[in-house]
Amino acid sequence: MDPMKIITALALPAAVVVLGIRITRLIRNKA
Repeated sequence: MDPMKIITALALPAAVVVLGIRITRLIRNKA
């Protein structure tokens, strides 16, 4: 296995989750 592929596979979902949490907080703050 290529280490870079493993890191990317783990980093992408984590980034999506972080973005989702930030967007959710922004929406809650505005509401």
